[in-house]
Amino acid sequence: MISYDLPRRAVAEALGAGLLVATVVGS
Repeated sequence: MISYDLPRRAVAEALGAGLLVATVVGS
């Protein structure tokens, strides 16, 4: 279960970080 949840969390964090960077750069 962890081996499946870990990559999913990593993707979610990467997506959130990308969105944050896009917002800052877009401003």
